[in-house]
Amino acid sequence: MSDYSSVFGETLLSKSGEVPVSSLNGKVVGVYFSAHWCGPCKKFTPKLVETYNTLQKEGKNFEVVFCSMDNDPEQYEEYYASMPWCTIGYQCPN
Repeated sequence: MSDYSSVFGETLLSKSGEVPVSSLNGKVVGVYFSAHWCGPCKKFTPKLVETYNTLQKEGKNFEVVFCSMDNDPEQYEEYYASMPWCTIGYQCPN
């Protein structure tokens, strides 16, 4: 996919602020649905971080976008702090 704006909108959030979704163009993107309260997810996240960091060091065109399934913004913030990639931000579950 070359234009991810139809999936994510115009911007994502990074640790340093907003990032244009167009920065994903030309990259393979993994969409990571996960939550602070999910035990298996919390075990998998460090492994994904390690793989992501390795691929980044190797210069691979790979990104991850975190889509939180957390129940509240505090859980989201705590969990996202352990991740190096972008996020769509906290979306209130309905």
